[in-house]
Amino acid sequence: MPGRPRDIIGLKAMAIAAQRWHENFRRSGVKVMASAPVIEHGMVEQDFKDLADVGVKLLGEVGRGTVKDGKTAKQMVDCARKYGIQSTIQTGGPSIPGSGLIDADMVLETGTDVIGHINGGHSALPDDQIICICESCPKRLEIVHNGNERATLLTLNTARELKYRPHHPWHRCPRRLWRATLGHPAHDRHALQPRQHARRTGVLLWHRQHHPSAQP
Repeated sequence: MPGRPRDIIGLKAMAIAAQRWHENFRRSGVKVMASAPVIEHGMVEQDFKDLADVGVKLLGEVGRGTVKDGKTAKQMVDCARKYGIQSTIQTGGPSIPGSGLIDADMVLETGTDVIGHINGGHSALPDDQIICICESCPKRLEIVHNGNERATLLTLNTARELKYRPHHPWHRCPRRLWRATLGHPAHDRHALQPRQHARRTGVLLWHRQHHPSAQP
C-alpha cells in the first residue's frame, strides 16, 4: 500500500485492520487470509504475540522491509513461528522499491517456513544457488507462474531427484517439501515437460522410467 506505515504501532494497526476487513466481508463469498505484515526493525516478541492473538497468521515476505540481514530476520521469524504465524522469504533480485537481492545464504540463514518464488520474479537466482537451496533447506518451495521457466524446471527436477534419492533425509520425510507444495508423487510426474524442451533449456529431467510411481 502506498505510504504504508513502517513504525511498529502503525504496522500492527494496518495488519489488524486488514485481517478484520476480510474476516467480516467476503467478496463473492471468497475466504481471504488477509494481513501479512512486513517485519521491520524494532519488532519484539510481544508484537508477534499481539498479532497472533487477533488472528494474523502470515508474515509478508522477508526482505521487503527494513530487515535485510539473516540474523535479525531469523530472530523475528522464530518469534512469529512460536505463535503460529507462517513466514515467507523473498528470493532472487529486487521486486519492489526498497527490496534487495536475497541470495541462497540469506534464505538458509533466515529459516522461513516458505521459500518464496524460488524461480524468480523479475530475476531468478543462479542455478547453483537454486540447487543449494533445494539440497540444504527442508522447507516448502513456492513456484510462481510468472517466474523464470528454466528455473522452474530446475527446481522441480532437483527436488524430485532429492525426493527419490534413497539415502537423502527427504526420502524419509517427504512431507517437508512435496505433499504441501508440489503435489502428491503419484500426480507430480504429469508436470514433466517434453524431453525436447528440457534439452533446449539445458535441464536434466528425472525421466518417467526412473520415477517409482511409473514402475509396473
